Amino acid sequence: MSEISNETADFNLALISDDESLVRTCIEVAQTNLAQSASEYLLGDSALPHVTLCQFQTTSEKLSVIWSAVCKMHLDRILVRFNHIYISAHKGKHWVGLSVEGNDELSKLQQTIFETLGELGIAGTTLPQTYFPHLTWAQCDKTKTINISVIPSAEFWQKEYSFRLSLGRSDPNGVYHEVLFGGSS
Repeated sequence: MSEISNETADFNLALISDDESLVRTCIEVAQTNLAQSASEYLLGDSALPHVTLCQFQTTSEKLSVIWSAVCKMHLDRILVRFNHIYISAHKGKHWVGLSVEGNDELSKLQQTIFETLGELGIAGTTLPQTYFPHLTWAQCDKTKTINISVIPSAEFWQKEYSFRLSLGRSDPNGVYHEVLFGGSS
């Protein structure tokens, strides 16, 4: 875990997959298709594939309290299936990735985590009423062409992938840099 700090920083409660083939596929597809147009976010060594539940800012010293409060909610794996590639305009950029198929369990978990953060005096920035479960491949400059020439196989779209709850260090763009708590079996 990174050094404990009293400075406010960006963190993310997210689902991390323990399926190495999913992680490898997401990174390869992102790097192959979007490396030329990516801006500030591209899956790879310093950007881990994840499904955000709630982003927030706090000090590192509060992380163990947060983890203690949320890890009780869901220690089991959550199965996720992806249903399409999304491209979304947001904050002057194009965001590209995988949309998660509708999942009531995931939506309920996201809302509970958001409410728990609020009870701890932390303002989550991922609002339940606008929650869009997804796995981002890249954030792209709007002036550059997005060309997706390599897509996951047909089998990829039929499979459910196992994810676990984690808490990690991120940045203002939502890049998940490092798992600090959870995420493994």
